[in-house]
Amino acid sequence: MPTIRRPIIIFFALSYAWSWAWWLPIVITLRSEGITDLTTAPSWMLICALVGGYGPTVAAVVMTVRAGAKGGLKALFSRFTLWRAPATVHIFIWLGPPAFIGIAMLLAADNTALLGDPEWTRLKLIPLAVLAALPFGPLGEELGWRGYALPALQKHHSALVSSLIIGVFWCFWHAPLF
Repeated sequence: MPTIRRPIIIFFALSYAWSWAWWLPIVITLRSEGITDLTTAPSWMLICALVGGYGPTVAAVVMTVRAGAKGGLKALFSRFTLWRAPATVHIFIWLGPPAFIGIAMLLAADNTALLGDPEWTRLKLIPLAVLAALPFGPLGEELGWRGYALPALQKHHSALVSSLIIGVFWCFWHAPLF
């Protein structure tokens, strides 16, 4: 089996370094001050969490610039515009998360003794919540994981092996948040 090449190792190291440098101060502060309710956490933590989440994207940009290929950044960012998928996939992508939240609320309604009554008036906020979540996840991560790392790994590995490698790095990349 071919080995992982040096640029991809540097990509993973940069992703971790950027993100953890922003996230570890949050973890240290939460532990040292005994903060368990994040609604009372200082607002700087939200900023650090957001900026830290862009580690994979920052690493992808750095590695693309470092490679020096003409048009490299344009090609990298063009991956945000790849929308070719069957209509059923788009329906699932756009309606799936709100549907799952609604289903969870319906299930919670049957367990009001444990969870309390769901606030049905908040259903209208689901689309806004999905849009608000974009900067905290997909926009900060996907360009790096799927836009840079996946194609780089697939030059030497199958799609399955490449995805499993990314999955392991992705899993442990989130470690400070847990």
